[in-house]
Amino acid sequence: MQLDKSKFFDEIRPIFPGSKLVDRQVARLEILLDRLTTTAEYLPAAIAYILATAHWETDHFRTMTEYASGHDYEGRKDLGNTVAGDGPRFRGRGFPMLTGRKNYVWGALVSGIDIVSDPTKASDPAISAELIIAGMAGGNFTGKRLSQYVTPFHVDFVGARAIVNGSDKAREIAAIASKYLLALLAAGYAQPGTQAANTRDDLTEIPQDDFSHPSESQTERFRSAVACGSSVAIVWTAIVATGLLPPELSQPEVTNAVGGLLSALASAVGLCNFFHLPSSTKK
Repeated sequence: MQLDKSKFFDEIRPIFPGSKLVDRQVARLEILLDRLTTTAEYLPAAIAYILATAHWETDHFRTMTEYASGHDYEGRKDLGNTVAGDGPRFRGRGFPMLTGRKNYVWGALVSGIDIVSDPTKASDPAISAELIIAGMAGGNFTGKRLSQYVTPFHVDFVGARAIVNGSDKAREIAAIASKYLLALLAAGYAQPGTQAANTRDDLTEIPQDDFSHPSESQTERFRSAVACGSSVAIVWTAIVATGLLPPELSQPEVTNAVGGLLSALASAVGLCNFFHLPSSTKK
């Protein structure tokens, strides 16, 4: 999926110290961003929270290895550190700051790379991109999954911290995630499954009533119809993510229902345009 990276970086630059990024920060962020956006597989809010988590854990993408020595993890059976030296050996690395022998064993299975024999490989951006995505999506870090906190119409960036590390710095990371979400939307990332068709070939699934060869104007109206619903869904997601809604409107069942209704109404209006159906009748 096309993403205006120049616009994206312009939008997120203010959340970096001094509003500046050096080459290695850009390179690391781009690897994770590309992995998340090129397949049109993930919701914008899900991408935003994964990016925000990596942003926080790596100190603004400045390091791929924990600053601390790892001695504090020595003997931590909950991390699988049962062999002398496991603490420093399996200290935090990569975008999720993977920590502990148990998590490195899991990471080796997921990535197919032996990061147990050589833990430094967990610092490789391409490898750790796979690990942070798999771990947050699958609930492998704490048992909590990203899908429990991010849906098409409900976003709980504060609660989502439980996916990685309880409630530690939850609000700070939520604020960063909101910035990433706005940057993604400004850069043109559309919610997968609802984005408008990109080429005439994408129109082959349109219900046909002698529309086997849609005209250019019909094609454009179809794109407008689908994009209309998509845009409303994206805007509603961004509004929910800001955390500014009153508590009574912030419940998942409410945000899901309202978002779905708004998207459906927007798409219906757009489809009326496609079929030249008037939305009102003059008498």
